[in-house]
Amino acid sequence: MIKEKDPIETTARDRVWNARLYLAGLFILVGIDSIGSWILAHRVASTPIATTGLWALGLRLFLVYWVRADSIIRGFRGSYEFEAYLFFAYPIVLIYYFWKTRRWRGILPWLGLICLTAAPNFVFEIRRVTMR
Repeated sequence: MIKEKDPIETTARDRVWNARLYLAGLFILVGIDSIGSWILAHRVASTPIATTGLWALGLRLFLVYWVRADSIIRGFRGSYEFEAYLFFAYPIVLIYYFWKTRRWRGILPWLGLICLTAAPNFVFEIRRVTMR
């Protein structure tokens, strides 16, 4: 008799795949926003407030989902409201998460994610300055 796999049970390989998928989505989101910022700066327009808000919402959602998937892999158990704290104060809570899960090795990924979140603004400013 063939034993059917429980749909709720996931393997470690599936969890790693989910974490990488969310991280890839974050990179794609940053790339799309960087291209949009480049185009807006090229046309000498400022970034609309709605676009900035949408970027912030998408970034924070991808970060929360990635940290949630990564915390399952690493066995990290945050407080009940950990995801809400991460959503509203991601730079501070993210460094806490990296410290708890990776210690000193977590500083570099934290810096990388902070730079990644600031990339569209850098692209916009660089293009705006080089057009003068």
